[in-house]
Amino acid sequence: MANKKKKGNPRKPSFAKFEKDSSGLKGKALGYIKPKTMQELKDFVKKNSRICIRGGGTGFVGGAVPMNDFVLDITGMKSILHLDIERRMVEVEAGITLEELNNTLALGGFEFPIKVFSEKEATIGGMIATNAPGIRVMKYGRINEWINWIEVVNSAGEVEKKSRIDLTDYAGLEGTTGIITKANLKIIPKVERTARIISSDYIQEIMEYVKQLRQNSSVSAIELLDKRVSEYLSLPFRYHLIVEYESAEGSLTGQKYQEAMELLYLVYNIILNKEKRYRIEDFRMILDRFDKVFTYIESYDIPIFGSVSFGLMHPCFPEDKELLIPEIINLVKRMGGNIHGGYGIGLLKRDFVDFNDRKLFVNMKKRLDPTNKFNAGKVA
Repeated sequence: MANKKKKGNPRKPSFAKFEKDSSGLKGKALGYIKPKTMQELKDFVKKNSRICIRGGGTGFVGGAVPMNDFVLDITGMKSILHLDIERRMVEVEAGITLEELNNTLALGGFEFPIKVFSEKEATIGGMIATNAPGIRVMKYGRINEWINWIEVVNSAGEVEKKSRIDLTDYAGLEGTTGIITKANLKIIPKVERTARIISSDYIQEIMEYVKQLRQNSSVSAIELLDKRVSEYLSLPFRYHLIVEYESAEGSLTGQKYQEAMELLYLVYNIILNKEKRYRIEDFRMILDRFDKVFTYIESYDIPIFGSVSFGLMHPCFPEDKELLIPEIINLVKRMGGNIHGGYGIGLLKRDFVDFNDRKLFVNMKKRLDPTNKFNAGKVA
C-alpha cells in the first residue's frame, strides 16, 4: 500500500548551517544558493536585494552571518582556471581553499606563500575580502600584495575586472562592495622550510627573542603561545615561540617541522572545542608595547596566542569574561594599537570603528553598492 502524505504545512527548509560562522553569532537566512557557474551567480544577484556572501565560514567577527539575507556560498566555484609557470601566476575561482590551491601548485614545485591557520577551509575570495595577513606577514605582507587582478560581480549582476589600482575597493572591505569571483595571483617556487621552538617562563625574555629573530632575513613566521595555550597543546606550562625559517637554521625538519606548524592549526580546534565558548579577538600592537598589553590581558586569566612578528595577539575570551572586551579594546586604542589586526570588522567590531574610518567605509559602500545589497550592516 502506498504511503499517505502527511497533512499540514510543508516543512520549511533549514539554513541553520549557513546562519553562523566561527564567531559564534547566529543570524537569519532567507534562502541559500551555492552556484557552480557565473551565470547562476549573476542571475541570483539580479533577483535578490539582500545578499550575505560566504566563503569558508571561518571568520571570527560575524562577517558571514546573514541578517535576514539570502546566503551566497562561493565555495561551489573553486577551479584553477589557468596556471602560467613561466610568468609565475595562477588564475583561480574565489571558492578554492588555500590548501586546495597549494596542493595543486606543489605538483609543479610552486606555492602561494600566504599561510593562514584555517587553510583547510579558508577560501581565496574570503582571504582577499579580509586582506588576510597570514602568519608569514613579516616576509610576504598581506594577500593584496600578491594579486595581479580580480574579477567581481557588482550589485547589478555585472562582471567587472579590477586591476591592482582598484584593489583597495575590495581587499579588506569584507564583501560589502562586491562579490569577488576570480583572482590572478603571483606564485613562487616552493620553499623548503624548517622550524624551531623556543620557550621561557618570562614574556619579557620572549620579546627579546622576538626582536632578535626579526633581524634574521630567513625567518618567515614567529608565533607566540602563552602558558595556558601551551598547556592545551600538551607543551610545558611556559611561553613558547614557534619560529619558521626559510633556511636550514631550524632544528625541526621534515615531519618534525610539519608537526610544529600543525600545532598552530590545532590551537583553534582545541579552544573552539572546549566546554566554554570562546570569543577570539585580534589586537595588533607595536612590539615596544606588546608585552604591556599582553600582560594586562593575561592578568584576567585569558589565554592568548598570536603572530608576534606582526604584533598580532589573539586573546580568547570565555563567555563569562566577554564584558571585559570593550575595556581591552579601549586600552589597545589608547596604546596606539589596532583592534582589527587580522580578522576584520564584521558585526562584532563595527561599533568600535573610528569615526573617520567609518566615514570612509560608508562613502565607499555608497559608491560601489548604492542599493546596499551586499553584506548590509557589516563593517560600519
